Amino acid sequence: MDWVTWASDKTAALLLGPVPTLALVAGLLVWAGLSDLRRYLIPNAAVGLAAALGLVYQVQVGGPAGSALLIAATVLAVGFLGFAIRLFGAGDAKLLAAVALLAGPSEILPFLTQTLLIGGGLALLWLAARPLRHGLVLAGFHVAAEPARQLPYGVAIAGGGLLLIARLWPGL
Repeated sequence: MDWVTWASDKTAALLLGPVPTLALVAGLLVWAGLSDLRRYLIPNAAVGLAAALGLVYQVQVGGPAGSALLIAATVLAVGFLGFAIRLFGAGDAKLLAAVALLAGPSEILPFLTQTLLIGGGLALLWLAARPLRHGLVLAGFHVAAEPARQLPYGVAIAGGGLLLIARLWPGL
């Protein structure tokens, strides 16, 4: 095999393999998490692209795409139930389902567990911020004395998704 053939095979494997897909999903998760933190809004474009790339990833690695779709649909249904009872937002439910598609059956439980743990830590930080905010107001800073009542759970989902990507990344 000459070096041109070898280089083109390596380039094709890199461009068509799971690494660029995982990198793109990581970027979309950062976008979704930051957007939720700033505006309490997760862009549908980020969710839709992440879901599509999750399915692409399953195909690239020969994963069980059908099972991944079933898991994502189940997560979406449970998520919308959570939205209906005001447990979290619709964007959170959609993002959770999109990342579940990437996780597939083998990684869904670690992903959900880590997302819940990150969400719990985020909730504790949110509560701990209350005395700090009051102190800043008393010191003359212009911040809201009370933190927002809703928690940007997209941040926790993005964090769980990034940990998932670290586990799926070849060679890490």
